Amino acid sequence: TLTLIEASLASIKVSVHDSTIRKRLGKNGLHGRFPRRKPLLSKKNIMARLNFAKKHLNDCQDFWENTLWTDE
Repeated sequence: TLTLIEASLASIKVSVHDSTIRKRLGKNGLHGRFPRRKPLLSKKNIMARLNFAKKHLNDCQDFWENTLWTDE
């Protein structure tokens, strides 16, 4: 991380501005970002999933072979 690099350089008495370190890290593909928060499932979505699973619990193999799966 930026703070670790700054501390490491300070320990050997090298003065480098934090924006310089950030630019160099960025040029090497290391961008400081926070991960996006994934929304939790609402009670409504939990119940909808549970009802779907219960409804299709005993469906035959042919049903699932004719199901079109998508990744949204």
